[in-house]
Amino acid sequence: MKNEVKQKDLFELLVAPVINDPLVQSKPVYYSHLIIQKDKLEQFRDIRSLQHKSFAYNGKDSFSGWGAMQKYLYEQKNEWSSLPDAVDVHTVMDSFFSSLVLSGSHRNSLQLVSNGTVDCCIVDIMVYNGLRSSNSPQDQELLSQVAVIPSVVLGPSPIQPFVISMSLSAEYREKIRQLMLHAGNNKQGREMLSLLTASHFVRVDERDYESIFKWFSFLKNMP
Repeated sequence: MKNEVKQKDLFELLVAPVINDPLVQSKPVYYSHLIIQKDKLEQFRDIRSLQHKSFAYNGKDSFSGWGAMQKYLYEQKNEWSSLPDAVDVHTVMDSFFSSLVLSGSHRNSLQLVSNGTVDCCIVDIMVYNGLRSSNSPQDQELLSQVAVIPSVVLGPSPIQPFVISMSLSAEYREKIRQLMLHAGNNKQGREMLSLLTASHFVRVDERDYESIFKWFSFLKNMP
């Protein structure tokens, strides 16, 4: 999710997908998986074991690939006795990890972990599940070389919504919403849901995104 909040009068929240995964408990949320090399599962069992290790991220404007870990470490910073007293939300990632490597995409982050270039990354559960369901031999080979650390739960976070321009009529906006809410009733809709690894769409409003708005506001107001 991009770390931007657009002006409310330009768009309206339309619907959001519900991922076809028991972890989300049929809610419009997602998690980020903490990923390591599969053959290092004994070495890296929890987040503490990854302190002073290297971390790949797809971009600092990505909550699922950067912000979720930044938020987790900042909220748990008192647990890390070796962190400097002056660490803040903007420096916690640099203080915890030995190096931060920009990958450009979730897949690239996974690739860097799989080949041992970096020790870990976090990946959007939608991306991870999409690779799991892929028929591509390359995708399956990539996933065979990495593993999820189950003891670290990064989420739930409000899932990326679909939005619609407020320049369209209220009647038309609602028509589009209804089509998406009933997407599972037709072939094209089911194909869309499959691409999103989602079971269905649900209505959402600003209350569903309050936690992420608060976090971005906090980041913006921090010196």
